[in-house]
Amino acid sequence: MTERWLIVAPELGINSAGEVIPGGVQRAGRSFCRALASAPALKTLSVFSLTDAPDAAPHLERMLRLYAPPKVTLRIKCFGGSRFQLSAAVWREQFKIDQVLYLHLYQAVLGLAPFHPPYTLIGHGAELFEPLVGLRRLALRRADRFITVSAHTAQTAKSLDPRIPEAQIVPLCLEPPMYQREDSDPGFVRETVLSERHPAALMVGTMSRWQRFTKGHREVIAAWEQVSTQIPNAELWIVGGGDAESDLRVQAAALPPPVRDRIRFWGRLNDSELEQLWRRACLFVLPSTREGFGLVYLEAMRAGLPCIASNADAAREVVIHEQTGLITPPQPNLIAQAILRLLKDPHWAAQLGAAGRIRCAELFQFAHFRLRVLHALGLES
Repeated sequence: MTERWLIVAPELGINSAGEVIPGGVQRAGRSFCRALASAPALKTLSVFSLTDAPDAAPHLERMLRLYAPPKVTLRIKCFGGSRFQLSAAVWREQFKIDQVLYLHLYQAVLGLAPFHPPYTLIGHGAELFEPLVGLRRLALRRADRFITVSAHTAQTAKSLDPRIPEAQIVPLCLEPPMYQREDSDPGFVRETVLSERHPAALMVGTMSRWQRFTKGHREVIAAWEQVSTQIPNAELWIVGGGDAESDLRVQAAALPPPVRDRIRFWGRLNDSELEQLWRRACLFVLPSTREGFGLVYLEAMRAGLPCIASNADAAREVVIHEQTGLITPPQPNLIAQAILRLLKDPHWAAQLGAAGRIRCAELFQFAHFRLRVLHALGLES
């Protein structure tokens, strides 16, 4: 039984005040840390984070203590972005532990060092959607255990390099409250109240040139003239930021006045502000083409919103077509048709949203994720 583990993370997304920094990889990383910390046989857990500030460590330890057995020794270190310090710390730590869990591919190259203990690599998605070369390819091939968050990610990675290990699939979860156990989360008691809903489609996601507009913003904006022709008061609410936001604002502004006036950019919102939009919108739309999983779909489903997602990535493993939302090719006219189907039948949309909330409660809570992680790591008992 492996009792001494090290987790190496690129970022766990906690600032010096103990506040959460938004980000899907960060949320997933925190959930993996909590799951491993809860292992019954664990004696020592070291957690090293590259970019979090050193004074974030006490907050991370407080988070992990909610789940760790009392006997577990926790060692949390954050390196403020210093790759040299992190690499040196991993080298020293490797002689004190039995296994390493790398939460991102690019850090797993440390596993190629001499005398390094067995290591597990977590594959999230985008980093595995292009052919790997050099040390990263070698690090993946030599991993003792390979875990991906979706079958789509596993299949894509394997198609690009048949020599990598067979992946175990561990779907992600809705993250529990930072400093409270999951059973204190009120998220699943929300009810859909049609009278509170506005004929609006909500998008939440980073607008990034680096990601090549893969979240589907351009396609949804292009679809909005077709939507507005049939439902003139329908609105598109876009939440998030990024270096491509200005490009998308220009695209929206080029539409005819009645259409462009129905597209609103909200910018970055905090959790309470976004909560209001979850309650007011009729549907969630994000026809992304490069999702390794898609945590934001779970957020929408927990809020009782039906989701429109693309058939080009892992979203179809989260959103079930015509049960919790609609899956469509990422083409503007087809996206418009899916939006119109839901906006024209709000009662059906509400039924899909309610089914999505049930799906989250039954499959995607942290309790489910914890069991999946411990099983994959051989730490159930």
